[in-house]
Amino acid sequence: MTTSLLLMIVAGVCALVAIFVFVAALTTKNTTDGQRTLMRVTREAGRTRIIDEKSTFRQRVLDPILVGLQKVGWQLTPISRLHRLEDRVEAAGFPQGWDINRIVLLKVLTALMGTALGFLMILVFGLFFGVLLMVVFTVAGFFMPDYVLDKRAAARTTEMRRSLADTVDILKLTLEAGVGFDSALRMVAQNTDGPLAEEFGRVVQEITIGKSRSEAMYALAERTKDEDLRRFCQTCVQAEKRGTPFGEILEVQSEELRIKRRQFAEEAAQKVPVKILFPMMVLVLPVLMMVVMGPAVVMIMENGLGVMVGGR
Repeated sequence: MTTSLLLMIVAGVCALVAIFVFVAALTTKNTTDGQRTLMRVTREAGRTRIIDEKSTFRQRVLDPILVGLQKVGWQLTPISRLHRLEDRVEAAGFPQGWDINRIVLLKVLTALMGTALGFLMILVFGLFFGVLLMVVFTVAGFFMPDYVLDKRAAARTTEMRRSLADTVDILKLTLEAGVGFDSALRMVAQNTDGPLAEEFGRVVQEITIGKSRSEAMYALAERTKDEDLRRFCQTCVQAEKRGTPFGEILEVQSEELRIKRRQFAEEAAQKVPVKILFPMMVLVLPVLMMVVMGPAVVMIMENGLGVMVGGR
């Protein structure tokens, strides 16, 4: 057996193990505090043998491995980055399965998958370039969950920005019907869908448990990091402090949001020709050249250049 074949087999086994552990991490349920307490009490009572006999392969083998990898992820991730991940999870709306512990574990697993892929690159491109690709793939894999989380948070913020003008209109109509501001927020949160309705529902819950309206609105602006929503929250807080009717403020706010949304759509439309330029050059232009020049090239290859000149 040659060295290259042996390295390829080892790399394939590493890749399969990394993928298997990655899938297991995605499907593993988080252990609650109650489950941990029950396991500790049971262990102290001397019933660990019964638990070991009834436990599954994942509980006996995979869970300790995943816990160890998670500890490695906590050690490799700086504190400032962990705080940023917590903020991005909150901005993404706390997606299911994307808690901070799961993200740290996924960072280590994707880094291991990048290392396995880079190990295969050594067999293809040689030692120097392969090791360079291994480092690149490992670092890229480590930060891949961060990128996915940032994209989800950005998509959620964009969806809130698009629905803000219509939601403000509904809120204004509800206020004009004689409903209070807090009740109007509750009605909008209950009768509409989307991330903005979820955020309004959270604002109502925070006001219900004792927060002031201004604190809840400022917390909303801080969570979303959106400039339009931040301006909306500041406008509502200022209207409350000055005693200005919310209906008048929201009418002006709605008009400004619609103008800004129209400008954003026009800006996006102007970027379309630039975005489709590269796909046209890569996909459309070569095919067009083959259709136009293909018959001429075939005739030159079959009859020579003199036939083309003579036929002219």
